[in-house]
Amino acid sequence: MGCRARLLALNLVHRRVAEGLTSNEELLDEHLEQYRQVRAKLRQVVALLRLNGPDALVEAALRVREAERALRATRFTCDDGGRFNADVPPQAVLDAAHALEAVTHEFAATARKLA
Repeated sequence: MGCRARLLALNLVHRRVAEGLTSNEELLDEHLEQYRQVRAKLRQVVALLRLNGPDALVEAALRVREAERALRATRFTCDDGGRFNADVPPQAVLDAAHALEAVTHEFAATARKLA
């Protein structure tokens, strides 16, 4: 699972805890630790690209990193209208997730052009 999926899972667990549907703090901690591991890998890749990559790819990678940070900022966002829905994250979370997906596709397209 990548950063996007881990953050969506983390947000879901947080919303379940906020609604009182679960009080499993261990599950929240487990998702948080998994996210931290994936995020560390993303930071490493971006750092390596900054050292050795072409400027266009570095810029695309930094946009992915910024979008990941924006999605990270929504990890504790609760449900719109106060109604829990496990199938649909809050709109702010969805918007940030879609933005991350879009810049990830842009990064891949840039990498293909440079290959």
